[in-house]
Amino acid sequence: MKQVVLVDWIDSAAYSKGWLYEQEGHVEPMHITTVGFLMAENDDYITISAHHAIDNHNGTYGPMAIPRGCITHIQVLSTELQLPLPL
Repeated sequence: MKQVVLVDWIDSAAYSKGWLYEQEGHVEPMHITTVGFLMAENDDYITISAHHAIDNHNGTYGPMAIPRGCITHIQVLSTELQLPLPL
């Protein structure tokens, strides 16, 4: 059983179109909300994934590690999610 969590966090940002001149504006970090299965956690970061396989391989697709220093809030959405869900 995996917890489903909602994570609010601050992500770095970059200007990807070349030179950014002062009169054009500035770049700011982005406030992000991510929802997924909590796959792992330690003192430095958590790992969540949008997809979790329930077969014998217990795989995950698209895991993302989010540093704890970037996280502003974690909310557990489900602690009792039994997989697979009934159809």
